[in-house]
Amino acid sequence: MSTMVVRMECDPAFRDEVVRHLREDVVTWAQEQAGFTSGSWHVSEDGTLGLGVVGFSSHADAEVAAEGPRSYHDPAVPFRIAGVDLYESVATATSHG
Repeated sequence: MSTMVVRMECDPAFRDEVVRHLREDVVTWAQEQAGFTSGSWHVSEDGTLGLGVVGFSSHADAEVAAEGPRSYHDPAVPFRIAGVDLYESVATATSHG
């Protein structure tokens, strides 16, 4: 498995718009990607940073999906992609309770 981590820099004055974008647009986009297995998206308390952690069944699928955020540049939105990195997934944990 492979994990794509997308880092965003956000305008805190538009935190609600960034959250809406992540929930409505990005989640749908991720679910449509080949090899998608899981994802979680986060916004810092102060609204200045965003983070997406998206799992894929293979490194090849993650590489193809990474082209989306790597090429995304829209000066009209209140955020910018600060980085997209791929990692080998080596462990996960969930609550036993």
